[in-house]
Amino acid sequence: MELIVRAGPQVGQVLTGQAGKAEWSLGRSTDNDIVLNDAVASRKHGIVRFQPGGQAPLLIDNGSSNGITLNGQRLNGTAPLKNGDQIQVGQLVLEVSGIPAISSQSATEVFTPISNLPQTTGPMYPASETTQPSAPQTAPGYGYTPPSQTAPGYGYTPPPAAPVYNTPPAYDQYASNQYAAPPPPQSYPGMSSPQGGYYTNDAPPPPPPSGGSNRTIWLISGLGLAVLAIIVVVLLVLVLGNNKPTPVAVATATAVPTATAVPTATPVPTSTPVPTATAVPTATPAPTSTPAPTATARPTATATAAVSNSSLAATLAKTADTAYSAGNYQDAADAYQQASRLDPKNPTYFNGAGLAQIELARYPDAVASLRQAVSLDPTNVTYLDNLGYAYYLNQDLDKAEENFNAALKINPNSNAALYDLGLVYDDRGQYAKAAEQYQKAIKIKPDNYSYHLSLGGAYYRLDRLGEAEASYKKAIELNSKSGSSFNGLGNVYFSQRKFPDAIIQYNKAIEINPKSSTFFVNRGNCYIQIGDNAKAKADLTQAVALDPNNKRAKELLAQVGG
Repeated sequence: MELIVRAGPQVGQVLTGQAGKAEWSLGRSTDNDIVLNDAVASRKHGIVRFQPGGQAPLLIDNGSSNGITLNGQRLNGTAPLKNGDQIQVGQLVLEVSGIPAISSQSATEVFTPISNLPQTTGPMYPASETTQPSAPQTAPGYGYTPPSQTAPGYGYTPPPAAPVYNTPPAYDQYASNQYAAPPPPQSYPGMSSPQGGYYTNDAPPPPPPSGGSNRTIWLISGLGLAVLAIIVVVLLVLVLGNNKPTPVAVATATAVPTATAVPTATPVPTSTPVPTATAVPTATPAPTSTPAPTATARPTATATAAVSNSSLAATLAKTADTAYSAGNYQDAADAYQQASRLDPKNPTYFNGAGLAQIELARYPDAVASLRQAVSLDPTNVTYLDNLGYAYYLNQDLDKAEENFNAALKINPNSNAALYDLGLVYDDRGQYAKAAEQYQKAIKIKPDNYSYHLSLGGAYYRLDRLGEAEASYKKAIELNSKSGSSFNGLGNVYFSQRKFPDAIIQYNKAIEINPKSSTFFVNRGNCYIQIGDNAKAKADLTQAVALDPNNKRAKELLAQVGG
């Protein structure tokens, strides 16, 4: 699917997100899949969610301040899209094309919106040059700082592609018993019945029940023979007149009844001096061999269950990290939430869930998840900053400021918290305070071009043109492919009435993005200032061709007789 710009800046430009993603985010912030170059667009304005099975993709309003118009009607929540649909945000009109095929071609650079246009003689500049929200810190990691926190910190290996969900996750779909601890081990031999009991090598185990009657007959017969043998021996002794005092032979002969020791019902007389033979009963009382309690070890089984839950939670978190890195935010959110249910005392899982929910534009859910992470680890700067960012996106600037300040109280050198606090001030129009925060962030991380770009925008609005010029130049040095930085520098030169220098910067901006109506308007205005109406007319005509609704271009074109 692709979106073709039909009205607004960059008319004719084809916008598309990453092929294969579950959904594309739309908004003014440059971290969106589709950047809406219009001053009334919210940072996270809407979502295009793709459905499985060839179903029509859905257009979703993220609770934006100015709403979305679909085919002339205000969008109320969600609506399916089809080829030819017209999506309007402010003056920007996008035509839907390419359904059901999804283009794999990446969108060309899309520049941030233009707001607060200058007076008739002033240049136009993108609002994004002043405020570019930072993306959530690296995924929660398990070692994260993403969303890794950077998975959401999220460092694991990627999972197989998961199915795309059409709606927010049904959290109750993961029943608690689905990941319950495994049942205790089955009874070990000797725990419950004699059949499997532990027997010593002194005597064999009892025979199976089925042969009981035959054994009894043999025992009776054997006993009879033994008694008969004793009688014969006694008679022989009497006959021979042998009067020996203690018939040891008799005592030994009585050892034969040891066979009777098997049936426990037949008590072996303790008076019989054959205790050594009666050792057979030691096999019956399984006390010595019944380390069955040790075998049962139910407490050990409970510990095993806890370990299993923790291990399963860690495995789910790895899967979630991989899904997050692949842009499968719905799957990542689901897996992080499952992990948090299995191991509810691990804050990284809640942090990961919150960062995935931010990507899904489910800001209230993200706030709830990240609040839980902070409650478990209230001194974690990353969690505090992520919670503040969730509040910021949820348009609760006071709560956002509170959490950013809490993070900075713990770590005054958190560049992310400093920059994000600057965004809050920028949104409130407190440009001096915003510039102060951007400067602090730059001192800690001087190689982040977006910090310099935002600082240049704040200085420009404060009419501190020399400082704005330096900031834009530094942004260009760090990223020479940013048309917004060249356009911003051109605006500074225009305001200083250095029109030839401004034209040079606008030329570079146009080279990077020749589809920007704004860049042609600004260069055309410069030509008017130096009296080159022919070139001005050419630029302004091109601007109108790119964006027929560009009023500024039409006004200036009328001045040069176009």
